[in-house]
Amino acid sequence: MRPIRIVYVAHDVADGRVRNRCRQLLRLGCSLRLFGFHRGRGKGDPELRPVVLARAADRAFVHRVFAILAGILAFWRNREALRDADILMARNLEQAVVALAVACLARVRARFVYEVLDLHPLQTDAGPISALLRAVERLVLARTALLVVSSPWYVERFYRPRMGYRGPWFLLENKLPEEDVAVARERAKAARLPPRRPGRPWRILWLGYLRCERSFDILSGLAARRPDLVTVVIRGIPQGTVARELESRVRALPNVTYGGPYRHPDELGEICSSADLVWIVHYQGGLNARFAFANRMYDAICFHRPMLALEGTAIAEFVATHGAGWVLGEPVADNLERLLESLDEVRWRAVVDHIAHLPERVAVDTDDHARLLARLFPDRFARPGAATPSTELARTDQSAPSRASSRNFATW
Repeated sequence: MRPIRIVYVAHDVADGRVRNRCRQLLRLGCSLRLFGFHRGRGKGDPELRPVVLARAADRAFVHRVFAILAGILAFWRNREALRDADILMARNLEQAVVALAVACLARVRARFVYEVLDLHPLQTDAGPISALLRAVERLVLARTALLVVSSPWYVERFYRPRMGYRGPWFLLENKLPEEDVAVARERAKAARLPPRRPGRPWRILWLGYLRCERSFDILSGLAARRPDLVTVVIRGIPQGTVARELESRVRALPNVTYGGPYRHPDELGEICSSADLVWIVHYQGGLNARFAFANRMYDAICFHRPMLALEGTAIAEFVATHGAGWVLGEPVADNLERLLESLDEVRWRAVVDHIAHLPERVAVDTDDHARLLARLFPDRFARPGAATPSTELARTDQSAPSRASSRNFATW
């Protein structure tokens, strides 16, 4: 039996999540061709032999329109890759337009899988441009065999009520690959990090792409007011206002440190394990900030660190469901201070221990891609003794809070 042939069109061929997606599918025996854009962060994993269609820029809308046109032309020149494809998979709206434009012109019969990792504010705003984008996306959805989302809120709060989508969908979270977790845990174990010393200020970790100005203001403001209560550790890539002001604020606040970018997954375990709490609050990005699951959620759970989330978001629901930290209501700065003042070692340790006993699959991709293929090809990938996936995966069994998680959850 020949392997399943997948053509994957990605938003950024150098993105780590794209690399993980491709590797997981290849490990399951698929044949895969990777096409996509690059955003100045490299041209991707050479082992995957990506074909770069065009260069795109983050948040540069006009440039991205021209990049789409260039991408269509470049993909058309490579249309022979689609001839025997079983699945044409595209990541986010721009890539879906590129993929479907060429597929329709070339009369390709491959099933189209539309993967949504985030929503651009223009997709959800009012105004004629946003209305046009939604009209284009409805055309994409009409040709979609399966909608793949990284957070259930995308379907529940946008695609069903606003876009009128009633087709099948699948939840594929951006969990950490098993091999990455093994590497990071081994490095953290070798580092022999000392345990938390009771009574020292609470150490909050903010990591990843650092672009949320309000998060920066809340954390640095609390650090300035209460050096006896909190220290802030920042790791990752600062952007925008955060990048411009980071050095001056760190210099002015001895209890705020910036350790620079980090190697993922190599340094992840050491970074997370040395913190007490992980900041998962994000304001920028419109509705996407409310709907999305942040990658650092899974980082925190893998290394048993409680999270701080914003009330009214998908992340807050995740934290409450799994008893994995605390949810902060507005005003966040005041409620964070009150939480830290009342938090003691016993309560903190109880949540850490609870997270340590969560099932591995909550944060680690143990069989997610296998379930995706089983959804698309139930005859070929059905697992022995497993039920065939239903026509619409509304929730996994992670959705119902357990008694243990309820004990560890509070809104502040």
